[in-house]
This record gives sequence, structure tokens and C-alpha cells, in this order.
Amino acid sequence: MGRLCYQGAEKHNLWDWITLLVENSKDTARARADMRFKKQEEAATVRQKAMAEYVAEADARQAKTNKLRALRLAKEAEDLANAPAAPVKKAARAKKK
Repeated sequence: MGRLCYQGAEKHNLWDWITLLVENSKDTARARADMRFKKQEEAATVRQKAMAEYVAEADARQAKTNKLRALRLAKEAEDLANAPAAPVKKAARAKKK
């Protein structure tokens, strides 16, 4: 057997190498799957946070709109109550010829 990368490699047979490769591939596959899952979880968290901010801004905007509408309606009612009575116009007389 040729010289390998580490000392004591001569003691391993082909099946040991195959077992080592399979275990490493399982480990790397598991690590990749874990990383993918972690990225998906982080993306879901970011989406949830963004949606919560969007909903909070929409609620604040709606509350402000409702407040301003109530103030406007109150002012219009006050102005209408305090408005001087419009003078009543007399009917125009028909002109004599």
C-alpha cells in the first residue's frame, strides 16, 4: 500500500476507508441539512418580524386617521352650530313695464 497522509494509515483496510467516507458523508449531509434548516428558521423569523412591524404601522396609521376624522367632524359640527344664520332673501318682485 502506498504512503498515505497520516501515520498509521497502513493499519486500515479498504472497508475502514469506506466506512470512514460514509460516516463523513452522513455527517456532512446532516450538517448541510442542519444549516439549511437553520437558514429557513431565520428567514421565517425575519418574515414574522417584518409582518409584525407592517401590521403595527398599519394599526398606528388607522388610529391616527380615525382620530383626525373625529376632530374634523367635531370642528365641522361646531362651525355649523356657531355659524350665523344666513339672511333670508326676499323674493324678487316682478318689474312693472
